[in-house]
Amino acid sequence: MSGISLRESPKLRSLVQGPFFALLQITTLALGVNSQYAIADQIPPIRIGVVSPFSGDLASYGLPVRNAVELAVKKINNDLSDPNEQKVELVTIDDACDPTQAVSAAQKMVTEKVVAVIGHLCSGATEAALSTYRDANILVLSPASTTPDLTLSGKNPHFFRTIAHDAAQADLQVEFVTNTLGVKKVAIVHDKQ
Repeated sequence: MSGISLRESPKLRSLVQGPFFALLQITTLALGVNSQYAIADQIPPIRIGVVSPFSGDLASYGLPVRNAVELAVKKINNDLSDPNEQKVELVTIDDACDPTQAVSAAQKMVTEKVVAVIGHLCSGATEAALSTYRDANILVLSPASTTPDLTLSGKNPHFFRTIAHDAAQADLQVEFVTNTLGVKKVAIVHDKQ
């Protein structure tokens, strides 16, 4: 059987990168942890949380995250060949990118006994919820929270992101504008929010 390289297949490459790959890794780890169960009825599902804005102004960012994770979970569960293999189950909560709702969502995720959470999208919501996840040893993978201290402070050892933090993005943008575009003067417009 001949394989397909990631270079030849952009679709395959996009599946192997980002949240799908992280979900696959989390699932693989959890399968090893729960391998002591012998009968399918006794095997609890691997519970993964998705917390993002599914309503409000930022729903257009949160809904695609939820949809992508739902597709990945469906694929993982459909690809199980042995009835004794653990299924993955999703717990989804709308935090509307609001810090107060994010804390409530994090507490619900702890109650629901998830092993990992994909989300939150907004840095403020993520920051508000992280101590709850940290105390419960729940892994968190954010596709969009960019505040540098979320990772650079060292306070959140179970927090990961699939996007560079703001300071790294700023450095890259400055380098591109000055070195690639050759721009000498730049104006910045900020709404102070």
